[in-house]
Amino acid sequence: MELIFLWIENYKNIFVDQGFNLSSQYLVTYDKDKKEITIQDNPNHVHLFHKDIVDIKAIVGENGSGKSSLFKYLLSAASNIFDASESQKVSDDFFNIQTRIR
Repeated sequence: MELIFLWIENYKNIFVDQGFNLSSQYLVTYDKDKKEITIQDNPNHVHLFHKDIVDIKAIVGENGSGKSSLFKYLLSAASNIFDASESQKVSDDFFNIQTRIR
């Protein structure tokens, strides 16, 4: 499973109606009025890694731009998704999500 796009309607008034494209392979857009998501292949995508590496993601920005807030949002969302019967670890210290689905 790969998270390729994230839409946040409102998170602590830091992110309001904000979309994050997290894939280099796809171009993703979201039309809030129509509640419609469009996913297209990125014609400029070049696969540079070993076949077992799907993608590498980096979130960069100036201090105070919201990088940590974005990760905290992801951790909060992930902790609500994983079922209690699954092995899991959600950590706010290192922005780390680990799970094992049976």
